[in-house]
Amino acid sequence: MTNPASSFDYAATSRGRLRDNQMLQKFMLVVLFVGTCVGVDGGAISGQASAEDMLVSTSLLKEAGLQAEWQSNLPLKKTERPERMFVFGRYLYVLTNRNYLFCIDRANGKIHFQLQLAGVGLKVLEPQYYDGAIMFTVGAELLILDPASGTVKTTKSFATIGGGAVCGARRNSKHIFVAGLDKRLHAIVADGYWEEFAITADNDSLINSIVVDDDFVVFSTVAGNVVKVWAHGAKKLWQRDIPGTISAPVARDGRWLYVGSENTKLYKLGIDTGRSGWGAPFQAGAQLTEAVVVGKRSIYQYAGDNGLYAIDKDSGKMLWQLSKKTGLLAEKDEKAYVLAAPGVLVVMDNETGRKLYSVNFAGVRRYATNTADSTIYVADDRGRVLSINEK
Repeated sequence: MTNPASSFDYAATSRGRLRDNQMLQKFMLVVLFVGTCVGVDGGAISGQASAEDMLVSTSLLKEAGLQAEWQSNLPLKKTERPERMFVFGRYLYVLTNRNYLFCIDRANGKIHFQLQLAGVGLKVLEPQYYDGAIMFTVGAELLILDPASGTVKTTKSFATIGGGAVCGARRNSKHIFVAGLDKRLHAIVADGYWEEFAITADNDSLINSIVVDDDFVVFSTVAGNVVKVWAHGAKKLWQRDIPGTISAPVARDGRWLYVGSENTKLYKLGIDTGRSGWGAPFQAGAQLTEAVVVGKRSIYQYAGDNGLYAIDKDSGKMLWQLSKKTGLLAEKDEKAYVLAAPGVLVVMDNETGRKLYSVNFAGVRRYATNTADSTIYVADDRGRVLSINEK
């Protein structure tokens, strides 16, 4: 099979970039197998860095009981900047506005590999981490990348999904499920990459979110349908119709689903029956277009101009609200670390609903939502990536 990455030219240091003449197909679905990465001299900064080099002042962090674990300076091009950050396993991934991907070891901040993930300007959909692999959806092709060698090993194209995927592909032990522009959910056999069956909503609405398990698949549609089907065929198990449009991805937490609607309400549904888990949906007061972030005892819902809500999982009651644009960075015990505009780290107590303290994060422009542990990862437009933890 042709290896489209054979012309990749890796430099010996972290400033090495892939040659600009590397051409990628217009549409791709990328599966990134995570293993031992090739070591690249990553430009990680230790305690010897000057105060001017640090993204966030170490003295401010110290006053708040925090400390910088490491800072890594990414070798960006002149017009390049970090755009999205993901935490999967032992690695932090930084995707730039040029669709260039950096893999950083979370233990020491060293860059393990870097590669051109997709063509500049193409939309990379929300990835999935599964069994040591990360799936990045970019249109209708499948590229399997081996981080040990930094080369693309396999390429597959899905011609049956109607020109491209609507949301990030999801897989279980047997299938990769891809929601296409043809309003079908396509079940692709993971061992062989051939389509076994396709599913559609009864009203033929566009499918825009997928939750998978070995035995079932739940998908949502733009028209407000939430449907559970058997994972091995097109047998519907239940359907719940939500008033209004669903544009936010459905989030799973064990045996529960959280569904945000543009009707301003957040719903908790049981996976087994589709029935409500709260007495009434949570009223956010603004259209919900982003997925819930699931914490240990709380969930976090961003609601546009109303900011970020922390909500008790069991009762569906608000624990606290932060106005303006905000996003969850990490949790530790009952503390939630939130990046609030304009450039402030706010630490909230989920038990009391009170603000504990805040830290000036004026230079921070991007962050990872890390629910794996309590480590905070932030970055600026210059490519400084900082790891922060409690002292």
